[in-house]
Amino acid sequence: MYLSCSKLMHHYQLTVREAAIASKLCEGLSIEEIAAQDGVKPATVRSQLKSIFHKTATARQGELIVSLLKGPAATDD
Repeated sequence: MYLSCSKLMHHYQLTVREAAIASKLCEGLSIEEIAAQDGVKPATVRSQLKSIFHKTATARQGELIVSLLKGPAATDD
């Protein structure tokens, strides 16, 4: 399963950064791994994750991942 960042941005009004984080979470990366890859602190990723939760009407990472993988941004391409 693949998530289209452009579809995430369009459907959920996520920023480019938020869409990238959401996609990486769905790929199985941890907050710490995402932060290390992107050269930011884990607290920065957590802060952006709170915004993602708000925009997607979810409250937990597991709930977010399931919602995104079943949502309109998911594709088999």
